[in-house]
Amino acid sequence: MDIKRIGNPGALKTSVYVPGKLKREVRRGLGLSNIINMSLNESANGPSDLAKNAYLKIANQLHVYSDSISRDLRQELARKLGCKADQITISNGAEGVIYNLGMAIVGEDDEAIIPEITFPLYETIVKVMRGRPVKTKMKGFRIDLQDILRTITTRTKVIFLCNPNNPTGDAQRKQELIAFLEQVSKDILVVIDEAYIDFAAPDADPQSIALFNGGMENLFILRTFSKIYGLAGVRVGYGIGHKELISLIHRIKPPFDVSIVGENIALAALADRKFVERILDYFLAGRKFPYWILAVSYAASWFGGASAIISADKAFAGGLSSYFVMGGPSIIAGIVLLFLAKKIRIFGPISQPEIT
Repeated sequence: MDIKRIGNPGALKTSVYVPGKLKREVRRGLGLSNIINMSLNESANGPSDLAKNAYLKIANQLHVYSDSISRDLRQELARKLGCKADQITISNGAEGVIYNLGMAIVGEDDEAIIPEITFPLYETIVKVMRGRPVKTKMKGFRIDLQDILRTITTRTKVIFLCNPNNPTGDAQRKQELIAFLEQVSKDILVVIDEAYIDFAAPDADPQSIALFNGGMENLFILRTFSKIYGLAGVRVGYGIGHKELISLIHRIKPPFDVSIVGENIALAALADRKFVERILDYFLAGRKFPYWILAVSYAASWFGGASAIISADKAFAGGLSSYFVMGGPSIIAGIVLLFLAKKIRIFGPISQPEIT
């Protein structure tokens, strides 16, 4: 088969996403049982009891198709977030939302501005749609907002901005980000990926939904159930945007892309506010780890990237998690901490940021 002849020219320009090793692979290879995969930022706490109970209750309905546009979950999210249900789209993880959005808006030769170091699937969908990814510079581990402004042209269709950024962990300061958004033309869609926004410091949370409700209709906000809710294996993500954009996305997105299992577990997770508060308390306690250790991480970077699987108790892993999300060279810092604690097994390279 001549794949170059029959393949989508855009798809042929993409690279395969290479995730970190799965826990089952490590169990077989190293004989470990209590494993936390740093490269994926999976929750060390797992899901809430309400979510687990919802999983058990839905067992007798596995023969039933889900609602193709997840009406109940959209209504509950709208109530919780302070927006309208017709401004929300649900998909199979945040990646599903990214793909659906890309198919809905990116045309051939459209320019999409993407920071040099960020989540790679933005670039993938732009290439698949035969758009043109335009890379912008970083300031250390932070996305350079001013370089984005300088890069905008008349062909710019969309800007992808991950905040906090994946994989560097750095977040924009609130006022700087708002000032940036105010300078972007209303004809350009700004996608703010907030998979980790629940863990952001107050001065790094722009309150994007309030900005959207206040008139910034060119915002599209990405969120996920994978991180704060501990539901990475369920694959439920959502996007918030103008109702006409949501309507367009629903014209092209696959039907039933969120299973009946996923929707019901997500609904249960939303109802368990005490669980979320407990996770945030746990996370904030982790920030009491000495920050000087981050400086040591720079020295460790000379040895090259490495991903780690850790056998550790939850308190230790929870302490590290604040670095993974908000601390500069986060994964390297975590590795240094683990070396110091003598709780590390290194088994392969870091190749991609984690899935959301």
